[in-house]
Amino acid sequence: INKPASFRPTRGVPTEETSLNHKMIFSMTAAAVFLSSSIVEAELMQYIVQYKNELGRSLAQALDDPPHQKISSEYATIMEPYKILSVVATEEDIDILKNSENIDRVEKDYNVSIGPIIPTDPEVSGAAPDEQTPYGIDMVQAPELWNVEQKSTITVCVVDTGYGLGHEDLPDGSHSVDGWHDLSGKFGRWDVDGNSHGTHCAGTIGAVGQNSMGVTSVNPDPTKFKFFIGKGLGDSGSGSMSNVLAAVSNCEMNGAKVISMSLGSSGSDSISDKFFGKIYDKDILIIAAAGNTGSTGNFYPASYKNVMSVAAVDQNKKKASFSTYNS
Repeated sequence: INKPASFRPTRGVPTEETSLNHKMIFSMTAAAVFLSSSIVEAELMQYIVQYKNELGRSLAQALDDPPHQKISSEYATIMEPYKILSVVATEEDIDILKNSENIDRVEKDYNVSIGPIIPTDPEVSGAAPDEQTPYGIDMVQAPELWNVEQKSTITVCVVDTGYGLGHEDLPDGSHSVDGWHDLSGKFGRWDVDGNSHGTHCAGTIGAVGQNSMGVTSVNPDPTKFKFFIGKGLGDSGSGSMSNVLAAVSNCEMNGAKVISMSLGSSGSDSISDKFFGKIYDKDILIIAAAGNTGSTGNFYPASYKNVMSVAAVDQNKKKASFSTYNS
């Protein structure tokens, strides 16, 4: 018995029932793919690893997420003296590392970022015409040291978003300014600052004095010091602690005696704490911003025991309302 034509499916023309089934299958597949992708993203996290030996280093690098391996390998080479590297891995793989006798410790690689630049009104006090002196310069008695003869030129390292090489009021290539950025290109070049925060901080430290422009600084004579720039943060003003550690390690390798970091995070880890202790033991002064939270919360790396924490005061030498402070 032949069925009525209306009940016969025609090849290549789906019926209402088959269309509904296809839509359900497509929806379920799309949902599964989305769920699967979400699970993968949730499982992949960035960690700092301190290994004991080459077996530990090899294990950590083998478990690292492939897209992260290039920058991880570079950081591992830079921080080899400290046996530190960063990995992006699943919680399951991290458990393997934590249970390995060749791994010292594994901790979260916290995100760090700059604080907002708080505008201040500079006061002119003995600077060249049209050159302003921010009130903090006299407050820290910097001018009293400007005429002191130095035995040698010191290197000051700024770890931040980069440096505006060619800025009219900053030391340039003729003053041996140099720097580091990761070879992966993740954050761009050290001598390009797409954020301006790093350039601003460098200007506070070493803007050229007596040039009738811009501002003067703590060290206005570029012949008495040289900058080394560590591009530890991207142009967005953020990065991970492992980025910062790699930049600081490069500062140390390039002879820095002072390292300045106007950045931080509320998160801390013992690997970074130990790292800064080793840098300090090499007679390097490490300075970091206390933070601009207006509270008493800890801010790292400023709150590590071997780092000098610098807060802010106003023109009346009172604690600035935005500054993080000790309780």
